[in-house]
Amino acid sequence: MATRSIGDDVKTLGLRWNPLRDELQYQVQVPDISKRVTKRSILSTIAQIFDPLGLIGPTTIKTKIILQRLRLAKISWDESVPLDIHTLWTRYVGQLTSLRNIKIPRLVKPTNPTNIELHGFCDASEAAYGACIYLRSSTPNGTWTTRLLCAKSKVAPIKNVSLPRLELCGALLLAELSKKVIQALRMHINQVYLWSDSTITLAWIKGEPCQWKTFVANRVAEIQELTDPDTWRHVKSEDNPADVISRGIDPQFLEGTGGKGLPGSLKGQPTGHTHSCLNRWTFPRRSNTVWLKRVVAYGIRFKHNTLNRDQPMSGPLTVNEIETAFYRVVKLKQRQEFPNELKALRLKQNLKNNSKFLSLHPFIDKDGLIKVGGRLGNSSLPEAHKHTIVLPAKHHLTRLIIRDEHYRLLHTGSQALLASIRTRFWPLSGRNAIRRVLRHCIVCFKNRPYTLNQLMGELPGARVKPARAFTKCGVDYAGPFTIKISRNKTGKAYLCLFICFTTKAIHLEVAVDLSTSGFLNAFKRFISRRGKPSDIYSDNGTNFVGANNEVRELYNLIKNEQTRSTIENYFTHQAIKWHFNPPNSPHFGGLWEAGVKSTKTQLNKIVGNALLTFEELCTTFSLRTFTGPHPYQSGDICC
Repeated sequence: MATRSIGDDVKTLGLRWNPLRDELQYQVQVPDISKRVTKRSILSTIAQIFDPLGLIGPTTIKTKIILQRLRLAKISWDESVPLDIHTLWTRYVGQLTSLRNIKIPRLVKPTNPTNIELHGFCDASEAAYGACIYLRSSTPNGTWTTRLLCAKSKVAPIKNVSLPRLELCGALLLAELSKKVIQALRMHINQVYLWSDSTITLAWIKGEPCQWKTFVANRVAEIQELTDPDTWRHVKSEDNPADVISRGIDPQFLEGTGGKGLPGSLKGQPTGHTHSCLNRWTFPRRSNTVWLKRVVAYGIRFKHNTLNRDQPMSGPLTVNEIETAFYRVVKLKQRQEFPNELKALRLKQNLKNNSKFLSLHPFIDKDGLIKVGGRLGNSSLPEAHKHTIVLPAKHHLTRLIIRDEHYRLLHTGSQALLASIRTRFWPLSGRNAIRRVLRHCIVCFKNRPYTLNQLMGELPGARVKPARAFTKCGVDYAGPFTIKISRNKTGKAYLCLFICFTTKAIHLEVAVDLSTSGFLNAFKRFISRRGKPSDIYSDNGTNFVGANNEVRELYNLIKNEQTRSTIENYFTHQAIKWHFNPPNSPHFGGLWEAGVKSTKTQLNKIVGNALLTFEELCTTFSLRTFTGPHPYQSGDICC
């Protein structure tokens, strides 16, 4: 019987154990790379790598990926493998000897530990997903030791699966692995922590399975049955030790002693925080951005006061607090909706060709927000205007921002709304997102009835010949509008609308009644503001006829005055010509009728059934943003 000296390696459970150092080692036979590489030889070499605990999982996952590619290549057992697989395999085999240098401590906990914690990590990539478990123990003198206990990995399905769903599969793998480990360990574990860097997966686990689709619901239900949802935590991607097991690394990078080269050798407490993303309850159907900002700002203040009891914050919310809260919400939603792009931008990698905002040249600013690049870096615009924040197309937060901006701009149209939103945000597929919001606006729907399209005749000459603004204009009345005179007394006021034939600019005045004197007073205010017109067009209203008669009498008086020839020539050339539409022909005044319709539409949206005083009505009519843009308009609306 052969004798062994103390310290010689002993084979146990397919591994080599050094009893003197109490370490486990791997023994791998490297095949001859000069021989022809076939599917049979690759599988034979892989079968020799015995790793029951998955301690070298980051290396063995690469072999699983190679086997999956061999299956997709559909080659026979003794057929030479394709060139790309041959290159990967020869490079991998050339580094297999590095596995012999890996030495793993067999003892995973110290003697008489005072506290034992189990930490599990999971991660996923497009190629594979995996999980690993660490045992963290404290000694009576207060020192902590952390050891890798086991790991497990799987290749991603051949069918394309989204990255959040692969992350969920990794979480399920971790839940199953942690359950088996807890049942197998003959020790009391004080705390269990399960970590993931996917906020979407954590939100799924925190929610009820019935609210998700079948794929997600089945796996969430199983995870909640195997583990307690409160044990799940969030960890940053760069601090997640399971990242290497999902991507795979070459054997040479696992070299070292004491587990230093193994994935995620935890030194001290693992970094991370309890998952605190704003779940769906944060965005109820009747919420708005003002409500959202204030709720999140109060939550941040509560956290600050809890951690800093010596310097608590009190009083009303400040502008900085509200803006900081809103940017945190936007940052969180970007992390949920654009995980791949965010990861690529952080690693300074190129975006994929099918990325949603590849053409925007995005970047991450100092606050961690994804913003549009552009070419306005040297302009004098504010920083928020030069680089706007990217928003997802169909997220509820985007709908809230669009809806609130639509209300702030007094139910303006889609083009003006998109231009206003893009001063701070850049929603993907912005026009479609705005149309979806405006389609559900009740106020806009009520004031946008379907009309028939009529075949129109030739435009009059005054409409198509260039001239100074309001040189040729039309006038019409609208109303009456009920105004408040005193506490128990009301009266009437009328809208006098002047519209330019050349620019379609609109000027609004308030008339106290339908008398000729009331119109002349409004007409004089119009002239003092816009200048004297040469031609005025109107229908056959009695107030217009009376005004025309008085203007004609004034014109005759000036014309008959012979004492001052200069005054005569000036007033003669500046006389105003008044044109009346034929009786019973309202279609001749379609231009000002359209202006009346546009004005009334905006007035119904803004004022509604409110009772205004005469001064308030004048102020409402004088707002420059009161009416929206008109077709073929060359400038702003003149009010």
